[in-house]
Amino acid sequence: MEAVPGYPNLHRRNGTYYLYKRVPQGLLEAFNHQKFVRRSLRTKDLTEAKVRLHKALAALDDEFEAAEADLKEQLSTEEAQSIAKGHLQDMLLEDMESRQEGDKPSQVQFVNVHFDLQKKAAKEGLGYTPSCYSFDEVISDFGLTSRDYDARLATVEMLKPYYRDALARQDLSVAEEDIEELSEEHHLKLDQGSEGWCNLAREVLKMWVRYIDVLERRNNGEPDEFDLSPPPFTPDEERIEASVSGEKTPSGGIALETLVSHYRSDPGRSASERTNKGYDVIYRMLKDVIGAETDIRTITRQDCRKVQDLLLKTPVNAHQMFPDKNAFEVVKLAEERALKLLSPSTINNRLNNISALFKWAVKEDYMIKNPAEGLRVNDPVKARDKRRSFTTEELNAIFSAPLYTGCQSELKYHLPGSQIIKKGRYWVPLIALWTGMRLGECCQLHCDDVKQIDGVWCLIIKETKDGEGVDEGDRQRVKTASGERFVPIHSALEGLGFINFALQQKREGHVRLFPELKPSADGYLSNNFSKWFNDKNRFLGKLGLAGKGASFHSFRHNYRDAMREAGLNHDVVLALGGWSSGKTDDNYGGNISARFLKQQIERVTYEGLELP
Repeated sequence: MEAVPGYPNLHRRNGTYYLYKRVPQGLLEAFNHQKFVRRSLRTKDLTEAKVRLHKALAALDDEFEAAEADLKEQLSTEEAQSIAKGHLQDMLLEDMESRQEGDKPSQVQFVNVHFDLQKKAAKEGLGYTPSCYSFDEVISDFGLTSRDYDARLATVEMLKPYYRDALARQDLSVAEEDIEELSEEHHLKLDQGSEGWCNLAREVLKMWVRYIDVLERRNNGEPDEFDLSPPPFTPDEERIEASVSGEKTPSGGIALETLVSHYRSDPGRSASERTNKGYDVIYRMLKDVIGAETDIRTITRQDCRKVQDLLLKTPVNAHQMFPDKNAFEVVKLAEERALKLLSPSTINNRLNNISALFKWAVKEDYMIKNPAEGLRVNDPVKARDKRRSFTTEELNAIFSAPLYTGCQSELKYHLPGSQIIKKGRYWVPLIALWTGMRLGECCQLHCDDVKQIDGVWCLIIKETKDGEGVDEGDRQRVKTASGERFVPIHSALEGLGFINFALQQKREGHVRLFPELKPSADGYLSNNFSKWFNDKNRFLGKLGLAGKGASFHSFRHNYRDAMREAGLNHDVVLALGGWSSGKTDDNYGGNISARFLKQQIERVTYEGLELP
């Protein structure tokens, strides 16, 4: 960063102007021991920067005042050295600026006095002896005039013996006025003669001797080696940039572990416990790599890339396999045992979770910039190829399985027999095919979710609200806000007896439509069903369909494809599928009537499909 001459608190970096000011010694703790405040003025125009600087300094002074508690009454030698060095830098910077720009105030004052005396002498008829300096010697566009230069020579000659003598005799009283000024500037309360006061007085005397030495070298035309530039613009200090629009960057940072806790407990954030548990996996890795107690303002892009590199070497189900190992130990074990590694899509999902965390931190003013924004790895498999629809042949194989045509028992669903057991396993795939509902939405249906709207039988997809007093196993969830919706029941489902089944379940006093489905350990009904349906040794596996790129979610792809082929309006497709828009109101009427949606959904067909 470079200083702007004449404006000690205005600096420029890469064309952008910044407020730059030293933090008073007594307030260092409140500002996380940062010695300087740097705040972007967010402009590259000097005139605008000067206007914004005034507002920014006023806002910063307010922060200093708010942060000021008890005045610092003790001062170590190191702290005294820091104060003296900072003051020396300010004095030398001011001297260099005036050398470069010329002592304009002095020049103006000289000219005004000159003409006032000339006018007075003429008026009173007195003789007037001009200054020994010509106008060329007192007025200059650049640098020091002869008069200014002579003044600096005289200053050095006057001050040099005074402060050297005081330092030699350790006459600390010479520093009394300086200490008074610095105490006010740095919020100190030092009793004269105390250890802290003496520490500062000795450093002030040394400061003056150094200052005079540098001035002497400058007066002799010798380059001085004193570094007037601010400390490097580090990531830790970059967090202190902020708009001067009234927003204030927190004076103290928070630890990564604290950020994760705040993020998870944010009442404005909608996330299920299952989602949070998924986030916990990547957050644990984040803490292993960066450190749980690390100030989040110091986290860089390079830190996030370290996490990315580790994810590329992380095995599948690492947390379950090695619950007591840290991320580095897990990677080492994966290499030793040649374990299957995470897929690119899983890695990108976890990187998205990290980015979401830091994006929230920026929103909440904990950070200035999201260091993980846009971070991802290359995925050779296109999104549209990750999950495909079932082919017509595969659909016919599913719905002609013994489960639908007759099996031996509920446990021997794959063996031909005489029983057709119309429970969840029977109905859930059919509901997904004819409504496009997600697996979780199907499994969690309540008997009351099958109802008539405007005379049309519909399925209601909703989320249990807090305070409704339901057991965790009966809790209903939707994936997105637009997931709350109603879907008219297709005549194909009616023809198979679905509505009669739902009414019978209600008459028998069941809350859930499929009470035999049991939740997994995390409370989701869909987990166990998904394992049963997709597993290579169970339903799809016994049909020879597992591991071929299709899964239960493929029904949703089939449904969307069928709606497109039927020529349904885009808004209707979104409303029926719950992709976006189409969210219903409290009466589940939404913006599109149930009668109209019923007409539309009846246009959905699957050519060549043979239902049981």
